[in-house]
Amino acid sequence: MEPKSGRKPINVLTEYLTSWIRANSEEALPFDSFENLKPGRVAQKNVERWVFNCNYVYNRMGGIFYDRNIFPQDTGERAKLIRSLDRVFKSISDTTPLDLRSKPSESVPYELSKDWPPFTENSRNTLERLEDSLEQFRAENPAFCDQHADALASAEAVIREEASYYTLIAEEAGDGSRAFVTTCRALLPIWCAKEINPLVTLLFWNDEDALAELVDELAASFSTQREFDASHARAIETWREATLQAQALYIDDLDDDADLTTLSVPEIGHLLASEDFSLDHGSSSEALPRWLLGKARLIWNVVICTVLGPEEAIGSALPDGSSTAESVYTARSSHCPSCLTGEVLLRRRYSSGRVVTIDRLMLDSVCSPGLWKVIGSHYDAHAPLPNSAYRTQFVTLGASFVASEVRDGTGKLIEGSGDSRFHLELAIEVDAHKHARVVARDLDSKNGTCVLRPSCTGLTCFAFPGRRHLGADDWARRLNVPVERVRMVNELALERGDIIQLADSCFEII
Repeated sequence: MEPKSGRKPINVLTEYLTSWIRANSEEALPFDSFENLKPGRVAQKNVERWVFNCNYVYNRMGGIFYDRNIFPQDTGERAKLIRSLDRVFKSISDTTPLDLRSKPSESVPYELSKDWPPFTENSRNTLERLEDSLEQFRAENPAFCDQHADALASAEAVIREEASYYTLIAEEAGDGSRAFVTTCRALLPIWCAKEINPLVTLLFWNDEDALAELVDELAASFSTQREFDASHARAIETWREATLQAQALYIDDLDDDADLTTLSVPEIGHLLASEDFSLDHGSSSEALPRWLLGKARLIWNVVICTVLGPEEAIGSALPDGSSTAESVYTARSSHCPSCLTGEVLLRRRYSSGRVVTIDRLMLDSVCSPGLWKVIGSHYDAHAPLPNSAYRTQFVTLGASFVASEVRDGTGKLIEGSGDSRFHLELAIEVDAHKHARVVARDLDSKNGTCVLRPSCTGLTCFAFPGRRHLGADDWARRLNVPVERVRMVNELALERGDIIQLADSCFEII
């Protein structure tokens, strides 16, 4: 079904980015690319080609020349060389439209897949075309190519190495129904770290007001892509929250000046793999920029979700603060939580939709067991202590205590009602192989605790009986889920993506 307004999400995205670039180009183009050297305004067709990566070889050749600072200093000579680059290396010329408006929505993912990655079966960028283009470029610019023969040979070698690596990525992804998604998940962090395309260098990704406006426009377009139903609406809201959270995560870590652009594409790929980096959980390694997870997730949620749909959003599991499982999570078949390694975040989800990081734990550096956090309504040093292996620590919990109660300006309790004073503990346990894990235990709370866990097969609700000895039927009614989705537990080793629901407050592990 086409949008009633006639504007597909991909058109909304490219039109908005083009307008934003023009509005912010008074002094200099707001992205870092050799295309800054070109006169004239950025057109929507340029942005479309960035998104679809149509002219990969052109961008890489120009980018390598730019990084090596070998463009002519003379304005006329530089313009002539850039025109030659345009003419010779572009797989889709400026006069060849992508014609996205007339293409049905179902064909847009195929268009993206052609060059995500390039140098594969249906790619517009091929090694044969590279050879022909290099020959033509040398014929058109003999003096420049003689002067910079080593740089030109190096650029060719770099692109050939990248082509081999992309072939490997495509082969590893296989040819299943999720192969393209798997490929994109592998490529995007690499391209963000390498700044492979003008799209990923846009200062737009830092602009909170602009992103919020684009998110509203895309959400409206998503809503017209098919007949309305509750699950689609929840998917859009989940996508919205994930996108805004990703930008906040990116901006928070912009002070990290770690730079991987000097590494090759294969080197960055191998580094990410060795440090167990994933768009689901990032990595705690100091070898990687802290901002990489936020930026890659942000561009994924904006660009990839524009093409594949909001259901592919990464980074959020709760569209609202409700306590029913049906409303707090829309299970996605692409999301399979992994065991905890690296950096673990405990985050509070407020009923308003605001998400705040409570604490970060570097799990790989933990050598001994202990108490991490205790969550309860409010701290009371004189309250009876719960039954816990860490009971002696409850008298002086300090920063280990997380108060769930929230009051408004008049003192009225607006969140945390029904949570027990000592409701839940999160402890760190270490096995015989020195592998640490985070274990949740209900502290005999009045109203119990449940942990909602998404998986490839749906949602599992791990429920603690609490003081009132609630059973699976009780929790199924409370959560509005089939009873077979409920598993009763007394303790639970947490996984990334788990949603921790107390009586009237919500937390998550990522």
